[in-house]
Amino acid sequence: MKQAIKRIWKVLAVAGTVMALLQSVAFVMFMYEEAVQTGGFGFMVASQAKDYQAICEMHQAQDRLIREASTFTDSWGRLAFWTYPAYHSFFEASNRTNTAYLKMAETKIRETLAKNATQAANITQVKPPEVYIPQKGDILVKAWIMDKEYPSIVQRLKLEKMPLLDGPYYRLTGHVEVRGESKSGASWKLRFPALGVELYLSKGFMVIAA
Repeated sequence: MKQAIKRIWKVLAVAGTVMALLQSVAFVMFMYEEAVQTGGFGFMVASQAKDYQAICEMHQAQDRLIREASTFTDSWGRLAFWTYPAYHSFFEASNRTNTAYLKMAETKIRETLAKNATQAANITQVKPPEVYIPQKGDILVKAWIMDKEYPSIVQRLKLEKMPLLDGPYYRLTGHVEVRGESKSGASWKLRFPALGVELYLSKGFMVIAA
């Protein structure tokens, strides 16, 4: 009888340990869900303020967070099978919302540029400024970053400045090699063969057209 009771307690102990591990997985998914939801609140504030540039910048951070959350959920979330479908669906819906906000912001920026250009043309009869659309293989960095942090590279390579929707960028295509992501995943490692220079640039300030 005592042996049977001991076996039962051992089984219960093992079951408790397993459930604790599964609950840990569910808790991590819950924290990701809270982070994604909190990040999403910023879109509403920026939309009300009509700060469409801020929406474009927030989209990049939110996109990284959602991809990280989805990767964890799809890799480990099935262990917490009773919560996996709900979290999986939540992160998919968050990704669609994130994309929708970006498209809305880009549309509003285009409309504003077109409106400003039309008004300028009506007053001065000058040609409306064109917006550069990144081509496949393009590598571009926000101009103010290069001018502030790496002016010597701009001058030595005579980089070309291109007008994008969210401001001017320098076109590094042909001058730089992308060596991959940093360990944190927040920046790209770039190498300038002609200069023998390597540096890291934040992904939030770059456009790499696939």
